[in-house]
Amino acid sequence: MKLPCRENGVIMSYTRNEITVICKSNPEATYARYYSDIEKKIIADGYTPKTSMENLISIIILSFDCDDNYGEFDTESGCGGYGDRFTLEQCFKYIEDNGGYVEFDFYS
Repeated sequence: MKLPCRENGVIMSYTRNEITVICKSNPEATYARYYSDIEKKIIADGYTPKTSMENLISIIILSFDCDDNYGEFDTESGCGGYGDRFTLEQCFKYIEDNGGYVEFDFYS
């Protein structure tokens, strides 16, 4: 049995379609931990952000490190399938599957 993630000792969850979902994502911690690795990959791939490196990485992490990308892939919704925790390999696959860096290079 997996323990739910906690934020300051509080289990983070929400209800969708009368089902309670225990949140696994934590974008702030992911950003702090993986920023430099993602930045190195972007530079190595030769991509120059149109916005800023910080913004591009923030949008990538906020897009990928969300609960809809975790768990079993649901063919009807198109969500899930990337596992139950953030990994760089799956994040880079997500970027590739969604059109590359340019698709995340915008101000929200």
